[in-house]
Amino acid sequence: MKFLLLFITILPLVGAVAQHKSCCNSPTFSVDELPLAKPKPGHGNSHMTISTNVDSAQYYFDQGLNMFHSYNFYEAYMAFFRATIFDTSCVICATLEMMSLENLGVKGTVLNTSRNRAFQLYSREESVMLDHERYLTEAEVKPNVVKSK
Repeated sequence: MKFLLLFITILPLVGAVAQHKSCCNSPTFSVDELPLAKPKPGHGNSHMTISTNVDSAQYYFDQGLNMFHSYNFYEAYMAFFRATIFDTSCVICATLEMMSLENLGVKGTVLNTSRNRAFQLYSREESVMLDHERYLTEAEVKPNVVKSK
């Protein structure tokens, strides 16, 4: 009798765990499949001067900063990604793109690739970076670089 009672009590829990595991398999996708960020005026007024001469990169960086400050990490990621398209040497854009991925919970190869790209840019562009860009990049990217095998 005790066994039957225990079996009846545990059976729904086992089913719930199995259902949870089967329903939550995240689909895989490539970042390249995501749409590019679109201008979103009116979503904040954050501005940080960065070491770029490309107005569009500065615009999308500021948009990403506004989205990051409002905890909209997906839109922040897309804006920083778009800024790196306009200025491929923008270290702070790549750094905050990587930080947005971290806040989205992205792990593994995608995050490591983003981090390594930010570090490579940092190594190449360190001499032209503004101080606040250098401090953030050194704090976020440099200690966590994953060595290539």
